[in-house]
Amino acid sequence: MQHIVSLNGLKHSYHDGTAALRGISVQIAAGERVAIIGPNGAGKTTLLLHLNGILQATAGTIEICGRKLDRASVAELRPKVGIVFQNADDQLFMPTVLDDVAFGPLNMGLAPDEVSRRVTEALGDVGLAGFERKAPYHLSGGEKKAVAIATVLSMSPEILVLDEPTGSLDHRARRRLIRLLTSLPHTLITATHDLRMVAEVCHRVIILDGGKLAADGPAASILADAKLLEAHGLESPGS
Repeated sequence: MQHIVSLNGLKHSYHDGTAALRGISVQIAAGERVAIIGPNGAGKTTLLLHLNGILQATAGTIEICGRKLDRASVAELRPKVGIVFQNADDQLFMPTVLDDVAFGPLNMGLAPDEVSRRVTEALGDVGLAGFERKAPYHLSGGEKKAVAIATVLSMSPEILVLDEPTGSLDHRARRRLIRLLTSLPHTLITATHDLRMVAEVCHRVIILDGGKLAADGPAASILADAKLLEAHGLESPGS
């Protein structure tokens, strides 16, 4: 099986000495949809931010698409990993939706026609065709989240990484997002507390706790193990 992401002994300590990741080794295959779950402070977001070089490992290695991620390769590999942050407002900063979605492709040096094609395709993929001239700050929470995903899709990543994608969304927006995520062909890695969403979207679940790998297996098996979930501060989605 071809691994599109490979973490080997990944460790990360913050400047104050806090050990956020304590030797994580995980391989993810192309096309997998993987949820990373665990209590607050488990290291979930820290792990995500290593996948395109926003954070650098204290020890261990990361391989993306078969290549080691380091200072020499980060500029080439970063576009392969699109990260959608928990708060969409952290990702949207331009006057219009079109400007936000075009920002990445323009900075990749693509021709105007290609940028326009990518913007149209990305907004169509997230169900927001026709929103090009809207101001992001006038959009609903669900619409902002969809635009944030479009800003990443417009850069044609191979891996889509999302931090708490359903956080703060109402029921209707959450359902739309779940339908979107299940329709995308990308390798998907998401950190979330929404275990019901995980049950619908993800093939596999990884539990982190205290910066360590606590469990890794098929989503159905792990989500059905109420004792395992409770041991790591989580509640069964069937509860």
